[in-house]
Amino acid sequence: MTDEAERLRRFKLAVNSEAEASAARMLEEARSESSAVLKSARREANLARDRLEEKINEQTEQKLTREISSEKLASQRRLLIKRQALAESVFDRVKEKLSEFRKTGAYAEQLTLSIKEALSMYPGAEAEIHISPADAPLLKGRLEGVCEDSSVTLGGAVIYLKGTNRCLDLSYDSLLEKERAEFCRRAEL
Repeated sequence: MTDEAERLRRFKLAVNSEAEASAARMLEEARSESSAVLKSARREANLARDRLEEKINEQTEQKLTREISSEKLASQRRLLIKRQALAESVFDRVKEKLSEFRKTGAYAEQLTLSIKEALSMYPGAEAEIHISPADAPLLKGRLEGVCEDSSVTLGGAVIYLKGTNRCLDLSYDSLLEKERAEFCRRAEL
């Protein structure tokens, strides 16, 4: 081999070696860049997945909160309806018992006595005693100033003291309403 051929072969080897080294560097840079892009893409994908999970969790929690609130309201409504039905049932029975009591002689005595006791607290006051039309025959001749009043339906009396602007409500209607309010206010119901 001639010197010229030898130099050419060495030159060729040097160029090939340089090209191989350059290719190896480029390949390594490409791998490094590819790895960085892949890591970045994974990070972005993980962040996107985390945000999506968070959003789904948030939406699920909001939906559950709405459903729980809705069910709670429905339950409270059902409870209120049952409480009202119970109160109606109890007070319908009380009205029946009052109706039965009003048919006895004890009722006339009790009514007369309660009116006299109330009037004794205001001696000398002129009174107008309002009673149910059904009770009028029971008090005939027992008290003065008695008049029928259709607003008194369950029994008892409402006494208006003339000249004092006072009203004594001894009617079972108002007593029953007070009891109903107290009954419904109780925590057990």
